[in-house]
Amino acid sequence: MIVLRPSTIHGVGVFTTRALRKGEVVELFRRGDYRFVENPKGDELRMCRHFCVRDEDGYHCPKNWNRMSVGWYLNDSDEPNLEHENYVYRARRKIRAGEELLIDYDEL
Repeated sequence: MIVLRPSTIHGVGVFTTRALRKGEVVELFRRGDYRFVENPKGDELRMCRHFCVRDEDGYHCPKNWNRMSVGWYLNDSDEPNLEHENYVYRARRKIRAGEELLIDYDEL
């Protein structure tokens, strides 16, 4: 249902292979596939800057860099088609097959 492809927005994006109904839950993260890192250094800091969500105390990151869930590849949009709460993502509207799935980074 979900694939990674080149994005016209930025780098790699997350795309749906089938239409999604408004309100439908989209599984983008495996349970427990995240952790908090306060002071990353070196290679981990570089990875955090590309894939993680930053807050005032540190970064919310993949638990295992070699087995990242597709949700870490979601791109930002001022008009997102997904909404989220506690790592549960739902379609804000009907989403066509082949459309890139997007979130508003400011809402994180």
